[in-house]
Amino acid sequence: MRKRGNDEVAPPEHLLKLFKQGKKTWPQFEADYLASLQPEINPWAITWMEKRAREARLGNVLLVCFEKDSTHCHRRLLAEEISRRFGVKYKGEL
Repeated sequence: MRKRGNDEVAPPEHLLKLFKQGKKTWPQFEADYLASLQPEINPWAITWMEKRAREARLGNVLLVCFEKDSTHCHRRLLAEEISRRFGVKYKGEL
């Protein structure tokens, strides 16, 4: 997840590992991931999301993922958080 141009909003490695090992459920992962995006924890994430929201006001922004669907995808959570926080429309999967 790291070193791909989105480190500010990538799930913490330990969190991803716990989920993949089955030691965290998806709801637990989701709550912990969204908590990791909060400004008091990760101010860089807010800056990153703000920039994507500005771009989304000018045109479509595509967050790419390799998951089969968005059910267990942190990028969907990220897109929904950007939409909620900055008031841009999330159009869903392609």
